[in-house]
Amino acid sequence: MPHLVLVDDDEEILSLLTGFFRKHAHNISVATNGSAMFEALEKESIDLVILDVMLRDEDGFRLCRRLRHKLEVGPKDPELIRTVRNGGYVFAPTVTRE
Repeated sequence: MPHLVLVDDDEEILSLLTGFFRKHAHNISVATNGSAMFEALEKESIDLVILDVMLRDEDGFRLCRRLRHKLEVGPKDPELIRTVRNGGYVFAPTVTRE
């Protein structure tokens, strides 16, 4: 069963996403900040991190770069960025170029 870490500082969004992914047979860990995300990564084998880049107290893009460095992810490995635009969610697949 895939294991996901959901990182968001909005409890309502965490609850919504947790319910959705559990309904579809995923193990879920939740984190409300970067420190909790890295703690979850130390404890469990994780298949996917879904990271809100618009965290209140932290730069989500900086956390993403730290995460990629820690996991030794290459510049051609994909990212999926989730953000809010005009009241709706936009999922934008990206490949970083270093």
